[in-house]
Amino acid sequence: LQVLQIQLRAFNAWLLEVTGRSWEHASVKDLNAFLLSWRDARSVSTLGLTQWMLQRLYAWAKDAGIVDLSVERAMLSLRGGLRRPKLPPSSNAIAQLMELPDTTTAKGMRDRAVLELLYGSGLRAAELLNLTLDQLPSKGKPMQIWGKGSKERLVVVGDHARHWIAQYKSARPLILADGGHGHRSTAKLFVSSGRYPDYRYYQLRRMVSRYGRECGLRLTPHALRHAFASHLYQGKASLHTIL
Repeated sequence: LQVLQIQLRAFNAWLLEVTGRSWEHASVKDLNAFLLSWRDARSVSTLGLTQWMLQRLYAWAKDAGIVDLSVERAMLSLRGGLRRPKLPPSSNAIAQLMELPDTTTAKGMRDRAVLELLYGSGLRAAELLNLTLDQLPSKGKPMQIWGKGSKERLVVVGDHARHWIAQYKSARPLILADGGHGHRSTAKLFVSSGRYPDYRYYQLRRMVSRYGRECGLRLTPHALRHAFASHLYQGKASLHTIL
């Protein structure tokens, strides 16, 4: 029972970090992404137990009328063993990634600013998407954000990120106008020209994945946060600084 409770908490924490949603609002794609992330580093038996736990959880929730989700499509085959753990992208690959957005366009400026923050400050996807226009402090001061569990966290914003955020802010109204939104339609820093003015997680993930493919990488927003932590550790940063 204790093992299942630990796995349930791990699943819910992962989902909140990656999507900003709790388990009762998960989709089949969310469940599949979670299991794929576990498959790379866990044993077959652990993955099997995790899948059984998710099946039991959602079967109970469906019977209770909490969700209407069939999780079978998200389950992975346990045959043939597991893949070797993935290594984070190299610093050279990250440098190449940063140069890909077309910064002569408003959306390219936004993409560059987003990538710089995800990697340079190690932000979680939900933290980045919840940033407001007035949240960036003056140079030399850390940025105050609210992380998992509504806990306060201070992160450093580097010069590259500050530069591209400043460039993007000047072009931000153009993105909103392109979607038929007014410049005061949202207080969020990152915006979209889509149906909603706020930049959404699926848009963020799609953007990171697209640029990653251009570099020959399979990237997610969380993978950039992982690369941030790995490169800091390789650079002899203390674990206290990384966490």
